[in-house]
Amino acid sequence: MKSPKKSRVFTTIVLFIIITALSAVLSLTAFNTAKENSVRHLQLMAEERSVMIKDYIANAEKLLSIYTDSSEIYNVIKKPGSDSATKNAQDFTDKVSLEISSIEGIYASQSTTKILVHSNKNYTGMYKRKSESLNSLYYSLQNADSKVYNSGIVKSDETGNQIIQLFKAVKDDRGATIGITGLDVDTRELSDSLNNLTMSGMESAVYNLVNAKDNCYIFADDSSMTYKPVERQIIKDICYKNKTMNKDNADTFEFEDNGVKYLSAYVYMADNNWLLMVDIPKKDVNEFATVMTMYIIVFWLFTLLILILFNNISRKQEETNEKLSSSIQKNEMTKRNLNKAVMEDILTDTFTRNKFISDYTNPEPSKDNPYYFVMINIPHFSDINIRYGNDIGDQILVQAANALKKEFGDENTYRTGSDEFVAVIKSNSTENVNASANKVIIDLCKTVEINDKNIPVNCIAAVVKKSRNINPSVLLQLKNMLKSSNGAPLTYMDADMM
Repeated sequence: MKSPKKSRVFTTIVLFIIITALSAVLSLTAFNTAKENSVRHLQLMAEERSVMIKDYIANAEKLLSIYTDSSEIYNVIKKPGSDSATKNAQDFTDKVSLEISSIEGIYASQSTTKILVHSNKNYTGMYKRKSESLNSLYYSLQNADSKVYNSGIVKSDETGNQIIQLFKAVKDDRGATIGITGLDVDTRELSDSLNNLTMSGMESAVYNLVNAKDNCYIFADDSSMTYKPVERQIIKDICYKNKTMNKDNADTFEFEDNGVKYLSAYVYMADNNWLLMVDIPKKDVNEFATVMTMYIIVFWLFTLLILILFNNISRKQEETNEKLSSSIQKNEMTKRNLNKAVMEDILTDTFTRNKFISDYTNPEPSKDNPYYFVMINIPHFSDINIRYGNDIGDQILVQAANALKKEFGDENTYRTGSDEFVAVIKSNSTENVNASANKVIIDLCKTVEINDKNIPVNCIAAVVKKSRNINPSVLLQLKNMLKSSNGAPLTYMDADMM
């Protein structure tokens, strides 16, 4: 029979070993969990900043598109010598320039880039581009087709500030370029927003934005490096790899600078060929884990104290793990919310263009029940926004979406453009589909009363039948049908016959 002393010693040794082992396991778990959680936080910071940059540019492009497609701008380019056309275009330019607080300038010019109207009237009559760079601009606008051409973030010739420089071609009825519009947006507001976007525990993180085309900094934590080439080879390699892949990408990498090791999360934005990086010292990422490692050393040195406080320490450890688990759940919820924002249109409660592309990239063909793609468009919707305000324009969009969902179902309706909606159904009756499309047209083509205002609303539709080679390019077919409809309420095409 063991003596009480030996039993106590044995028990103490066993408890010491068990506590040490458990503490080591808990510390290792906490170390890995904290590190993984910090990496996810860092990746989320990079993703949030990339979304902010994309949204900022998308809003500017939308504004320039509305400006370019207006009748005032078209008229002044068609009749550059008309005083009334010039006055109307200048008034419209002044109004649009108030929509963006950080705008540096918005203008309309002839195809020679001679400015006809400008938000800063001092530039009227000047040439925006010299002859040697005009051909390059024409080439870029041609590649952009009818979309906005984003020349990137550059240094302004007028103010010396960084600006987002956008252009769009103004075309006549035959599709010939007769003029050019431009929008310069100061990036300081965007930069301030990015700097103010922080996360608890990541206060020491900094971000840099690199142009992968020339490996030069656009935004740099060290402002003296702006527009200068990247020196670190690993960043050059990442730029080259992603530029070659030419698709959006996100990942992490590590590097060392002046003896300090850093962890960096990056997001590559293929549309602009930009690489956004968020860097943080690794010691800050591992700070929590380092504290836990110190605890285990203290636990090992003061075994008796650990035995007394074991229950309390276990309880605190459990609370810490719960907090870590809660943070992980919040991160997952944030990712789900970001995905929902990409796939669902909040205003009209319909699916987005991204969801349409995801759903109809090579789906299974169906000869017996072919797909019918029904697109509706509200002509001159930008005029409604300008004349009656965006709030009323939004209500009309909601009504259009509701009419389409009522006829074709919520799960089949997508908002693929500012004022464009598409419904997709399977049917064996073209007559039924066209009849349903006509119901939607009748429901929308009327004068609606909103806020004591009688607003005439027009609607046109196009229907495409497809049972093979189904892919998102059907959107282009629908748009072309609407453009060539000459005002007809409904146009139909059997794509299988082509």
